[in-house]
Amino acid sequence: MNSNPQYLRLLQKCSTMDQLKQIHAQTITTGLARFTYITSKLLAFSVMSDIDYAHTIFNQTNTHTPTIFDYNSMILGYSKTSKQEMGILLYTQMPNNHIKPNARTFPVLIKTFDCISSLLQVHGHVVKFGNVCDVYLTSSLVYMYSNFKSVELAIQVFEESSYKNVVCCTSLITGCFNNGLVDKACKNDVSYSAMISGLVRNELFNKAFDLFLHIKHKHSGLVSPYRPLLLTILTACGTIGALEIGQNCCLSN
Repeated sequence: MNSNPQYLRLLQKCSTMDQLKQIHAQTITTGLARFTYITSKLLAFSVMSDIDYAHTIFNQTNTHTPTIFDYNSMILGYSKTSKQEMGILLYTQMPNNHIKPNARTFPVLIKTFDCISSLLQVHGHVVKFGNVCDVYLTSSLVYMYSNFKSVELAIQVFEESSYKNVVCCTSLITGCFNNGLVDKACKNDVSYSAMISGLVRNELFNKAFDLFLHIKHKHSGLVSPYRPLLLTILTACGTIGALEIGQNCCLSN
């Protein structure tokens, strides 16, 4: 046990796979490999450099039992390789070790899917394991449903979520834009800031400016609803050459 801090310091300074392999060998020799937090740190480093070696560490069940952190590390590592299906396979094996996925498992996992049936199945797991309140996961689901051209499902996920932020809003708007549904994006109850940002990013500058004027008129006399939008709308004004209008926006604010 007294050697644990020493190996943790070595891991913090580790910069190559050769160094990591030496440290790994020493932890096996000294018996420290049985400590989960040491093995997990070895795994977290190796997944970014050598996924096959990382899987070797992961499979050493004689020295430790994989944790949810280990599974998440492996799924993330495989998602960055051409072996994304291995991450999906590991996910299906989690129940065998009595490991429940968490909010960090799903966003990486669902972005590796190549068909909507897999997404629908795992979306069911998201609900089952109580991760529907995570805004990053909501954003990922909205993005992927839109990517599969299932905008209605993306909107349903968004509307059923109790926790929405600009990232979620932007995912929905971008999904609508990418599927040619600009009007649908603007009719949904999403933040004006996200809508205008989405319009500007998709080079729909005149629509962005019209929406800004609508907000300004709707909230006449109230500065706070549209002050955060000024930078975005000024970008749109500059792009379409409406510099005088942009100046008026600043003066009126």
